[in-house]
Amino acid sequence: DHEGSGCELSWTVAPTKRGLGLGKKMVSHLAEMISEPIRAEIKDGNMASVHIAEAAGMVFIRKENGVLHYWRDTV
Repeated sequence: DHEGSGCELSWTVAPTKRGLGLGKKMVSHLAEMISEPIRAEIKDGNMASVHIAEAAGMVFIRKENGVLHYWRDTV
């Protein structure tokens, strides 16, 4: 979703295709095309999505109400 000061990314991978690196490739490729700030909110404990966010260049900012907030500044 495009927001006023950047983009919020969200993703899902079909259960039968998880663990193949598709999420990392998909989100990293998209992030490379975006020069604006990007962010993602990830449920605490969803390590697969944490790895995807980090592979896309996002860093952990804070945990709030069971949600991990990730951010990548303008590139």
